[in-house]
Amino acid sequence: MFVKKIVLLFKNSIKWRINTSQPTFKSLVWTAIKAVFCFLCGVIFITVVLVRDNNEKIIRDIEKMVLLKEFSGADECKTFQCFGKSFCNLEATIQLNSSKVVAGKDVFTIWGNLTSRYRVVKKVKVNLPLLHSCGDQECTVKLSQNTFSSANYRSWICRKFMKKDDCNHLKMLREWPAMKSLLSKTAGRLPVDILRGISPPLQCATQRMADRVLRRLGTKGSINLKDYTYGEKAELLFTSKLSPSTVIQTMFPPREGWPLEAVYGSCGLVTFHGGGYVTSLYDVYHAPWKVRLDVAVQFLNIAHYFTENELNYMILLHRMRPEDIGLSESGRLRIQNTDNLVVVDQADESTGFFSEPYEVPFHKHKLKLNEDNICRYNVTDINYYSVCRHFLGGSWKYSSGEILKGGLLHHPVEEQSHFANEMYVLLDICIRGRLALPKDTPPSTKGIRSIAAAKLRKLLMKKRTCQPQFRYRYPECQYEQKLHYGIYNLPDFELKWLGG
Repeated sequence: MFVKKIVLLFKNSIKWRINTSQPTFKSLVWTAIKAVFCFLCGVIFITVVLVRDNNEKIIRDIEKMVLLKEFSGADECKTFQCFGKSFCNLEATIQLNSSKVVAGKDVFTIWGNLTSRYRVVKKVKVNLPLLHSCGDQECTVKLSQNTFSSANYRSWICRKFMKKDDCNHLKMLREWPAMKSLLSKTAGRLPVDILRGISPPLQCATQRMADRVLRRLGTKGSINLKDYTYGEKAELLFTSKLSPSTVIQTMFPPREGWPLEAVYGSCGLVTFHGGGYVTSLYDVYHAPWKVRLDVAVQFLNIAHYFTENELNYMILLHRMRPEDIGLSESGRLRIQNTDNLVVVDQADESTGFFSEPYEVPFHKHKLKLNEDNICRYNVTDINYYSVCRHFLGGSWKYSSGEILKGGLLHHPVEEQSHFANEMYVLLDICIRGRLALPKDTPPSTKGIRSIAAAKLRKLLMKKRTCQPQFRYRYPECQYEQKLHYGIYNLPDFELKWLGG
């Protein structure tokens, strides 16, 4: 509009001069100067408008919704919409079972089938932002686009960032210091302090860890920010803030042997994970002894592997709850909620690790751990303590308030036997540490929990059966009897390519 007025004014000026008097050379030069000036003003104005409109378009992409049922074309999936790997370039259909819905702290979880353009069907679980509190009642989800309206989306973002429902989410995203800091960097590597400040599982992030995040979550396989676009950097940051579970599952994918769920992709507010567990840990509590014993061995495998592995990444389990864990169809133990994990880089000496190993002090009622110091130790017994106390022993509490006592190792088949006595002694040492040892034990004894956990695992392995029921390690375990070789006694992670 402004440009039209300038052009009209210029035309009228020319007409007026032609009609009123014979133009002189001086007047023509003056008119030409004003015309050039007006032209430059118009160019500057148009440039400003286009830049502003482009920035507003980027922000508007945040508010675009995508239908839950189908993803074809997926033009709605833009800068901030996709968590982790994107479904934007896929044609896929999701069919959900709305009768099976679980409401967690921040998300609804719905199970269903995902069909790709090649008609490949995968069982998945779909995480959706928890938009309304359900209280103590069982939540239900109505599968309609209205569920994911712009108002609900804005409210959800505000709660995740500002802990309230009425913030200006567009202004908040523009002014978010982490976003401004990352997007202002056009070269170099992903800043460590950004990850530490926005993603609880990455609170101990190092540069090596940041490089791994950028390689795995990014689409370029590069650790240099110059190789990533504005939208890709913003998407990575948005993912780290709103879906830290996706970041961990992408850093340590199940195809490499990690007992986590796969991330198939996301679009809009919907994030697709692997089928996850079919049996919850609460259900395993009531399972036969041979099943509970097998799961206990898997827990001890995880505690060891998450403490010592070839990648030198220690993954801490001290925040894990029974509802975060379950069994897959093949019987393999899976961690489905990785928001509660913490990753420590054991290989980065620049963090100034304490020279002494950290042994968790035992307290009768609850775990007392100074989390400000967990990033300062690259050797600790936190995982052994957490697994033994909270999963193999201890008490679990249902959301209904029911208490399940004794953990997975309650009431072994051989209740009154040398095996049961030895099992309970080792479990007690794994829980209480040096407090469970005789008073005349030398105080210099280190790593007593890891020793007890290793002995307990070896003891339980002797009682573990090789049956088709345990698909994730069958029939490989039969080689134990045929070849008298240690395949059966290898950790489950050594069998990661063989099943489950």
